[in-house]
Amino acid sequence: MSEQKPVNPEEVVAEEEFIQSEVAEYHRLAARHFELAAKHHMVAAEADEEDDILTAGYHAYVAHGHQLRAVEYAAIAAEDAALAEDEECSGCDSDSCTQEQP
Repeated sequence: MSEQKPVNPEEVVAEEEFIQSEVAEYHRLAARHFELAAKHHMVAAEADEEDDILTAGYHAYVAHGHQLRAVEYAAIAAEDAALAEDEECSGCDSDSCTQEQP
């Protein structure tokens, strides 16, 4: 049988902090791209009101791209957060776990 190496609590904490900061960064990226999409939609709306079809179309296209990226980043953040929760609770038995179970 292979011998298991003891778990270093400092390494576990460092890894959890890294995962949390990574998830936070994906949330920030999602928010930034949603913000950029909104700005481009506003420019597209103004151009549309002025009958500037080319500018409206261009900014609508750019806004759509930012929206797609934002949704991707938001999905990654949600998945990573869910995985982090699962990892925190993976060794729990149902009686001692403080996490809500689905």
